[in-house]
Amino acid sequence: MYAKQWQRRAQVLLLDTSRDGHVSLMACELARVKSELRATPALGIPGCDRQRYHSKAHDLDIVHGWYTDHIAPENSTRSAREADCSLRLSSGNHPLNNCPDTVAKLFGQFLDTAPGG
Repeated sequence: MYAKQWQRRAQVLLLDTSRDGHVSLMACELARVKSELRATPALGIPGCDRQRYHSKAHDLDIVHGWYTDHIAPENSTRSAREADCSLRLSSGNHPLNNCPDTVAKLFGQFLDTAPGG
């Protein structure tokens, strides 16, 4: 019932980050999400039940760090190719905390181009 009520919402923006992003990644399969930004998404983790997500978001962008020791950037490359969306690879690590200016710029662009932005 809750999922059906949530599906009726029209203006939803999601920011997915790492493993916590799994909840919003699954939500994007159910809800009419307008825009989704996946920041260093934890995709392709060995042993995880779900390896693929099919977002219904109208606008989807992915940003990932080249130098992550947790999640290979190739997982985001595959996900972006499958979703036919933008992928931005930064010189950052997994939490992207060594490139805050880049992340702030990308997040600002995401908000500016999102519906109602």
